[in-house]
Amino acid sequence: KTLSGLDENEMQTIIYSADTPDEIDTSVDDDSKREIGKNNVRINGVISSNDLSKMHFNHIGVKGMWLDVLGDISDPFFAMISGKPGSGKSTFLALMSKYFASEINSKVLYVSHEEGYSRTLQDKFERCNAFDDNTDITQSLPKNISGYDLVIIDSVSTFKLDTDDVQRLIEACRKTKTSLALVYHATKDGQYKGMSENEHLVDMTIMIEQGVTHVGKNRFGGKGQMNVFD
Repeated sequence: KTLSGLDENEMQTIIYSADTPDEIDTSVDDDSKREIGKNNVRINGVISSNDLSKMHFNHIGVKGMWLDVLGDISDPFFAMISGKPGSGKSTFLALMSKYFASEINSKVLYVSHEEGYSRTLQDKFERCNAFDDNTDITQSLPKNISGYDLVIIDSVSTFKLDTDDVQRLIEACRKTKTSLALVYHATKDGQYKGMSENEHLVDMTIMIEQGVTHVGKNRFGGKGQMNVFD
């Protein structure tokens, strides 16, 4: 069965790796239900503008160059990262993992589906000094990601996720307040399969070119540049 063929009454999100499917637990715990109640969301999904004004959103509090690039993000946020081979894309991801784990004290899951547990990934983490007790690494998505604040998926391309898959993953992560960085790789003709179809689902798009970040869409206002090789 493919992801797009799932009944909504079945498990809402299943990610298929190249080898084995993993189910994601999308259940909402009691604390989350209390948060929904606190935010005055009515049963039919309609709220008043006054209700909206009283809602609490957790600002993550990024600073410096990360504030310039990402903006004043709140959790969960959803980012689309792209770049051609050798552009600095993986270095940016390692730096992002390091910053959130060490400076924000976030629990980070780095899903290295393309490189796996490899020497090249080890070298990137060593070069960026990204090893941290708050960062876990896996080759496939585990069944439950609700314990993580940020999940980096490298990549949507190698997982072969279509738009429906990405949408269901984002919906699941929205419930558990888990932020996502979704990585897209260039095809042989230099295009990024799925990016234009999925752009409306994310808060920001960041392209890495020759080691420099270029922010496109960003709902949080960040537009700055970062040289990932500095």
